[in-house]
Amino acid sequence: MNLTTKLALGVALATALAGCGPNPEPGGACAGEQAQSISGESHVPEGTSVSYPDNPPSSGDHWACWAPWGVASTVLPPERWVHNLEHGGVVLLFKCETAEGCPALSEPLVQIAANAPDAPGGGHRILVTGDPSLPSNVAAVAWGFSLLEDAPDAAALDCFIGAHEGMGPEDIPDDPPRASCPQSYP
Repeated sequence: MNLTTKLALGVALATALAGCGPNPEPGGACAGEQAQSISGESHVPEGTSVSYPDNPPSSGDHWACWAPWGVASTVLPPERWVHNLEHGGVVLLFKCETAEGCPALSEPLVQIAANAPDAPGGGHRILVTGDPSLPSNVAAVAWGFSLLEDAPDAAALDCFIGAHEGMGPEDIPDDPPRASCPQSYP
């Protein structure tokens, strides 16, 4: 094996071990992400509290009405946004008691969400909301996957979105219907 071939193999191996780049294949793995066991996918009555095995949850039982895609104006309970994950969404979370109280964490996530491309099957399926119970300052979750960070890392979050947006078990890019889900629109 000549030196050029050895260098090429070394670069390929280093790239594979480092995780994906900014434009991964859908469903690809990103550095730091964790695969989670699927813990359910049934609808429970609105207002029912669900005990999730992971924090933040990346699957599980949830309310029938999901949240509109975009930036939430209030801190949403996981029972609402887990349904977004089932529809192929990525939820970007920041540790904060209120939706507007932690701009150093929330503003970079809002910018990352705004700049992300649409999901492979169509629709911009990203939701940004606060979560005061997060074990880290920032997290990204998709159906069966999570990524926890101390601070917003645009490259890692872009990778996660590119790998998982549109990959849930249900391919539904639309916002919930206002007539039957008024509680989704605070």
